[in-house]
Amino acid sequence: VKVGKIKIDGSEKEFLAANGTYIGLYTKGEIDDLLYPLLNPYKVPTVVLSPDNTIFEIGTTNTVRFTATITKGRDNIKKVTFKKGANIAATINDPTSMTQEFSDTLNTTTTVSVIVNDGTNDISESVTINFVKKSFYGIVDATVTNSTITGSQIKALNSFLSTTKVHDYNSINISNKKIVYAYDKSKGKLSSILDGNGFDMLRSYTMSELTIDGTNYYVYILTSPTTVTNYKQSFK
Repeated sequence: VKVGKIKIDGSEKEFLAANGTYIGLYTKGEIDDLLYPLLNPYKVPTVVLSPDNTIFEIGTTNTVRFTATITKGRDNIKKVTFKKGANIAATINDPTSMTQEFSDTLNTTTTVSVIVNDGTNDISESVTINFVKKSFYGIVDATVTNSTITGSQIKALNSFLSTTKVHDYNSINISNKKIVYAYDKSKGKLSSILDGNGFDMLRSYTMSELTIDGTNYYVYILTSPTTVTNYKQSFK
């Protein structure tokens, strides 16, 4: 079929006359837009949110840096949003880097989230920064009992931060002494204390309660002194 004539209208659309009928032609850009989703099926982005620390002691104030590592899907990322709880803390529009950081000073348990938008979907990930009381573990003399131990003696033991009561105490070497484990009462009582062979020693301990710096603690002390080498206690 011969081309009758080519006309360009005011919007720069080209029309081809064939047998007296004008047919609209697509521009190259319009063709690319049509073919792109066919040749490139949609793929959602992903994001991993990593704080430089997730747990601190109650009563302290700490600056936490959050790193969002983004993997682009099919489309470019339009916006990255950081939130503290339900409140927006920072927004980055049209980011050029797939690694975005956000820092904030915290003094109480807080959930921080990141939301990544590519124009089609919102993809999010959250982490909780916990503030807890210290837990304590260690060795005391044979004469120490649940009725005589003091908060100062417990605070002189080894300490760590955890959101649970679970703790493994490894490589215990003692001669005629007692093992102690103390933690925030709100975590609940222990259900077992296992040795390296999986034998439950819970009944070999005496439990009591003690207030340390205004917090109620469960205190577990080995009832009778013992002598062991390379011993293990798993508190659960």
